[in-house]
Amino acid sequence: MGKSKGQSHNQMYITNKEYAASFGGKSGNEKKNPFQRLPFYCCALSLTPFETPVCTEDGIVYDILNIVPFLRKHKKDPITGKPMNAKDLIKLKFHKNVEGEYICPIKYSVFTEHSHIVAIKTSGNVYSHEAVETMNVKTKNWKDLIDDTPFTRKDIIVIQDPNNLERRNISTFNYIKEGLSHQEEASDDPTRNITMSEDSKKVFDEMKEKGLLSKPKASTSSTQSKPIPQAIQAPSFTSTGFTGVLTPVHPADAPGKETKKKGYVQISTNYGDLNVEIHCDLVPKTSENFLELCEKGYYDNTIFHRSIKNFMVQGGDPTGTGKGGQSIWERSFKDEFKQNLLHDTRGVLSMANSGTNTNNSQFFILYKSAPYLNFKHSVFGKVVGGMEALRSIELVPTDEKDRPTSEIKIIKTTVFMNPFRHLEEEQEEEKIRKEKKKKKKK
Repeated sequence: MGKSKGQSHNQMYITNKEYAASFGGKSGNEKKNPFQRLPFYCCALSLTPFETPVCTEDGIVYDILNIVPFLRKHKKDPITGKPMNAKDLIKLKFHKNVEGEYICPIKYSVFTEHSHIVAIKTSGNVYSHEAVETMNVKTKNWKDLIDDTPFTRKDIIVIQDPNNLERRNISTFNYIKEGLSHQEEASDDPTRNITMSEDSKKVFDEMKEKGLLSKPKASTSSTQSKPIPQAIQAPSFTSTGFTGVLTPVHPADAPGKETKKKGYVQISTNYGDLNVEIHCDLVPKTSENFLELCEKGYYDNTIFHRSIKNFMVQGGDPTGTGKGGQSIWERSFKDEFKQNLLHDTRGVLSMANSGTNTNNSQFFILYKSAPYLNFKHSVFGKVVGGMEALRSIELVPTDEKDRPTSEIKIIKTTVFMNPFRHLEEEQEEEKIRKEKKKKKKK
């Protein structure tokens, strides 16, 4: 190939030593800058997994409980060193599957260190880049995929780009180079003397209400001590006693009743009958609520107040506004999710809600699969008869607010099978079945 210094003959290749010494190659004793990658699920300030994530327009993610004290003390971006205050922070809404893994709520793909992750500034929702590129950018649909919040291309914030990892290199962070700390002395009000955005302030207010913000601990001494709870009667004769107070469990929070059977209901509308199967064996709490409301005639003479073609029809609110409705327990109850109950086909019956664990009486029926609703709304049944009626309902015109221009009315609901009314019989049948099984084995 060539003749380097000290070569006595030509050769058809260059050795590593020749490349380093004579051809400008990199010598082996050169020091390399360490690359320490910050995982996408970690706060860039504490370097630990975040619980209440917020980010900057540059896509740097922090936990709000870490970044606010730092900004109060140093008044600059911990990563870049540029001036910054709390009103620059954007509240993020990450989504998880039932295993607790962060996912794209549209593609339902699990986020990894190789994922291209983005957030929408105006809504805070976090998606895969592929979902936003395919369903927003290419189609020029500038509305958030979950809540329809308007946004522009500039509002797309890159949280993680696998092709550009340098900005996630911990060794380049300004606060680490300068040895700055994000901790400060405890205070009754973590937000004092700092200007905050509405989103950030809302997060702190919610955490205050729930008692999640720690207050400075008072000094302890021999003359100061906390009152000791009085012992009360033991909960059973095998116990000697316990301290504390027994708080009765609200029926809405009690575990669902166990059954192995399905429920069946006919929803009679002015467009025909919808026969639905209820998954009492899989989501007992949600199923019991729906069946009992049907038996009480709660849904009779109510309307489907919202219908979106190729998406769903929603009802279950006696006020017809989409803002009313109560559960049989007269308060909200928790979500129930199962891996095999998904928004994967036409006719799926699911609970409408206003957030996590806010189920009451409203429900919706899918016109089309909607995987981005999985593990956000409780699926509790499906249409098993009356698809023609569902098609007729879907074709009803709506106004700009998705309200049907012609009334879609639930005339009445008829419960054909409510297994929760026959639990004792079912238990007796199960007992007999087990006894027969034992006899056969003998």
